[in-house]
Amino acid sequence: MIFLIACSFCLVTRVAGSAVGRTEFLNAFREKTFDVIVNKHDVMTEKYNMHMGDSLGEGFASKVYQASRIADDDKDSRQELVAVKQVDERKLRKCKMTVETEVRLLYSLTHSNIPKLLDVFASSLPDPGMVYLVFPLYKRGSLGRHCQLIYGDDKDMGEKREKLDEGTIRKVMKGVLQAIAYLHSNGLVHRDIKPDNIMISDEEEGILIDYGYATDPMKDDPAAMTRRCGTLLFTAPEVFCCHAYNHLVDIWSFGVTLWSMHANPYPECGTDPHAIMRKFMEHFGPWGDRRELENDPCLLSIINATVCFLPKRRSEAAKILDMYYFCDIK
Repeated sequence: MIFLIACSFCLVTRVAGSAVGRTEFLNAFREKTFDVIVNKHDVMTEKYNMHMGDSLGEGFASKVYQASRIADDDKDSRQELVAVKQVDERKLRKCKMTVETEVRLLYSLTHSNIPKLLDVFASSLPDPGMVYLVFPLYKRGSLGRHCQLIYGDDKDMGEKREKLDEGTIRKVMKGVLQAIAYLHSNGLVHRDIKPDNIMISDEEEGILIDYGYATDPMKDDPAAMTRRCGTLLFTAPEVFCCHAYNHLVDIWSFGVTLWSMHANPYPECGTDPHAIMRKFMEHFGPWGDRRELENDPCLLSIINATVCFLPKRRSEAAKILDMYYFCDIK
């Protein structure tokens, strides 16, 4: 029989509102205890049917699959679909990371543009070290997947997508920016903002996912804010220089992601960070000259306020939300 460990948490009242005081947030964070309960029943498979076909996405230590929640009784025949993130804790620990940090953060965060963590399971057999995080399923997928179907190697496959219109891009990215502002107001840094980590809800809201690299600089290992992490094309220059950095790395990544939405987000640009940064320094991103955006001054103002080599010149998320590009989006 497969034995599963259900990672349960002492649930306290969730932090309410789009922005709360740091003291209130930290109190909620600390009250989440990572209790491990050994179950002699296959708890996860009693609640969910895993669809272990093609993954919905994957990272260096995780894969995401679709699953359906098993109805509580025969009268309820609905099959609620969810997304299950399978995390290899062993790979994380080699990089001085742990899934516990991500789980604690997600249980402490309450925001409409941040996914709700529904369940957590950890296996002992047959895959020791595997942890499963259960989230709502966003059927429209990620911005990254959407763009791959338009520009990438998958563009000739059966599933077709139309290029996102400007109104949809602005609405999705405003939701992401609201999530960033909420994180920063609580002292947290995401550190891996990119199209693949932005889901599109049925209401065309942007949902910022994947908190594997997220950190609280005031509580976690201070050295975390000097380590390289994130995705090359969307990561701020100071991260690759291994300098001490701050929450404004998220602002750079947000700006580059927004810029990429108006072109092919995954151009052939190589893997040399120095070559990529030289393009940015010459006013050229991997998508072309930013001066070509002059026909859209509102968009250009956002790019100029975010994609800045000097972190102190980048605007705070709350200030960017007040800029004209976003102010008329509800």
